[in-house]
Amino acid sequence: MASKNRRTTIHSEIEVNSNSGTALNFGHIQRASTSIANNVITFHALGNGAQPKGTLAGMAEISGTIEWLPVRGDETVIIGSKSGTNTWSVTPKDTLEEYIFKGQIDSTHYAAINDVKFGKFSMSAAKDEILSMSTDFKGKAMEIKAGTVSTETTTKEPFIFLDGSVKLGSIGTIGSVSNFAIDYDRELVAAKGIEDTTGSAKRQPTDILEKTAEITFRSDIEVTGTGPWKEALGGAQMSENLPSITAEVNFASKSGNTLKAKVTGLTIDNFSEDENVGGDIIVASIDGKGTGIKLSGTYA
Repeated sequence: MASKNRRTTIHSEIEVNSNSGTALNFGHIQRASTSIANNVITFHALGNGAQPKGTLAGMAEISGTIEWLPVRGDETVIIGSKSGTNTWSVTPKDTLEEYIFKGQIDSTHYAAINDVKFGKFSMSAAKDEILSMSTDFKGKAMEIKAGTVSTETTTKEPFIFLDGSVKLGSIGTIGSVSNFAIDYDRELVAAKGIEDTTGSAKRQPTDILEKTAEITFRSDIEVTGTGPWKEALGGAQMSENLPSITAEVNFASKSGNTLKAKVTGLTIDNFSEDENVGGDIIVASIDGKGTGIKLSGTYA
């Protein structure tokens, strides 16, 4: 029986470029996915019995995700604007930039998704693990092209949990945390109305729009004092107004790269602590909502 030449991820290549042609380096990409929802509409008619009379294709929604182990960190420019090169910082923008996403299909063809916006960015780490980042995106159109894609690669190590530390409000540097996660979400919407469009553009979204930002911080803290309780209460006792604090994570890799993520205007939304027999480490879980985020670092 002849081979079917099934694809495996061993030969997968992913490329993301700005509209001006600048390639983004996502460090060590772990996963990339794309999907198309054709939003097919079924219609019925009197005299046609119980079965549908037909189907019509609606607006196509193209979306995807990328998960990676960061090495530089400045690829987070997808959420805003970047200043600097080897010493850099990224701050959010009201209107997100558009990019081109490419993924290899076979040895001679790739899929290109145009006018891509990255709407949700997440970074997280846990003890015994490597720092990871992920993003969700939406694009206007997809096409299959002849050619090959080349992933931006690096020989440098990613950041591991041993490279990091976490600061929170008046506690300062926390003795030890089990994990943390930061999310920045703009909730993208593919927009299309009754419009004068024809051909391939007829089913494409006219715009990919971003909503207002939601910024969250979560962490499981290995308890060494009263700090987490006081940040959740607003002091030694219940306070009328909760404090607005800052959460900051810092990483420095063996390669000499550094990465900092700072969530400002953070208010603790939920706090919980669970204790049981067995002599386990006591962990306090917190999550909060912030008003600002900034990422920065250095690249050796």
